[in-house]
Amino acid sequence: MGKRLHIYICGSAGSWDEYNPFYVASKKYAKEVMYLIAKKPMSIEELSAALNVDAGPLKEIVDALVKIDAAVIENNKVKANFVVFFKEDIYKISNFAEKYSRKLSEKIIEKWSTIERKLSEVRCVEQVGLKKVAFAVIGAYALDLDALSTLREKGLAIFKEPKPGNREYILYGREYFEEHIKLISGLYWGCHSTIVNGVGFYTFGDHAGRRYAIPDVNFSEKILGEFKSEDERKFRLRASELLIKVFKEKKCSKETLVETSTDSKILDLLLDMSYLKEENTALFLNYPVILEEDNENIVASVDSVEPTVEEVAVESYQALERKLRDITPLKEGFSPKLIFTEVWHWIFGKANKILATKGYIYDPLKRKPSEGKYIAWIHVNPPPRFM
Repeated sequence: MGKRLHIYICGSAGSWDEYNPFYVASKKYAKEVMYLIAKKPMSIEELSAALNVDAGPLKEIVDALVKIDAAVIENNKVKANFVVFFKEDIYKISNFAEKYSRKLSEKIIEKWSTIERKLSEVRCVEQVGLKKVAFAVIGAYALDLDALSTLREKGLAIFKEPKPGNREYILYGREYFEEHIKLISGLYWGCHSTIVNGVGFYTFGDHAGRRYAIPDVNFSEKILGEFKSEDERKFRLRASELLIKVFKEKKCSKETLVETSTDSKILDLLLDMSYLKEENTALFLNYPVILEEDNENIVASVDSVEPTVEEVAVESYQALERKLRDITPLKEGFSPKLIFTEVWHWIFGKANKILATKGYIYDPLKRKPSEGKYIAWIHVNPPPRFM
């Protein structure tokens, strides 16, 4: 297999059809074609020779890419029309982020006494500890979810553009290379979430492996052997009820909680996923359960960091065009606003790593060889800014 790209987006890909960029990229040889045309414009014949593949299937891939505006034809050559980061670009961005991640982490540490005072009032701290709550609130809410809103409001980043098929997203490609996993291990920068009847399920951590928690895996697949939307919703709600019960009633056990055979399976999964831990048959929280009553202290903690986020974001954005002028997307004429979301992730991911290493926020353990470093939590009626 030739060199290829990892494809990702900011926005919504929509239905799984010919206008979905992931559907198009899933076609055989599509990611190799996308890599080659991102390196330089190529004709169908040149692509065929480079990949040693008949021109027919490659023409279909090119047509599919043109249809979603991921490629254009100029002078009988196919040219990429999306933001691409090659290996050398990733290293340049990583190096660029060092200065600003240090500044971001140092300024957050200066405010830590205020943050700690507010977060100490979050009710689940007594069971899971302050560091796990800080990992969720500062690492994910303040530096990821809320910060991205700040970038949008300040005009520093573009998160979506109209695309064919009534879609809105930005398409990105990143070169696959062996050292990438090592480079991003321990960079805490990825928040995944879903809301079910007002209960938010979150995971946050690095992208150096899989996550075995909601929403990255489904209860229905584990319990029923297949995904079923309505059952999944019911299982997640029941899981949240059980977690809240464990938190509020203190020393529960499986025997006192189980009402149905499904409850038993859900509790087993919650233990296996590390939401819960068991000590001498008693169940305790291992991951945070944030209640609506905690929102005031959560919001106050995030608000205390917001001016720092804005300061570092503006400063790093202003330096981007000058110090990263040689990265591929800028050389290809793409707006810095399309690139800054990626750059900001490197900045705050590295800042979180510093905070974790220094003991201010939790530093997750890698539980299984295929997993990344992350934690999960639930939040009952989270404020809209964290959804």
